[in-house]
Amino acid sequence: MTHLTKADRFETLLALVCLAFSLCQRVGLLSYKQGHRIVVKNHGYKAHSFFRHGKNLIGESWRKSGIDLGKWANFLYERLLRQLLKLQSLPFFIG
Repeated sequence: MTHLTKADRFETLLALVCLAFSLCQRVGLLSYKQGHRIVVKNHGYKAHSFFRHGKNLIGESWRKSGIDLGKWANFLYERLLRQLLKLQSLPFFIG
């Protein structure tokens, strides 16, 4: 049971966590498809998931950029929006 008493704040938090997860998953998968392979261990499983791969890439790009988090987040948002408009895959955001 949670001690959060305001349902709208919990819904907002849950929505942000879902967006962050899907962003990391998508970045990892796109990177994998572009040729950045994930190491396969001796037991046959990948060293880390597409989510972890995307999370690492996003964190690495933020650290290398040398700009503050707010500016970097705006840059990432604008770039993501441009890609979505280019792909014309906005219907899943509507509704």
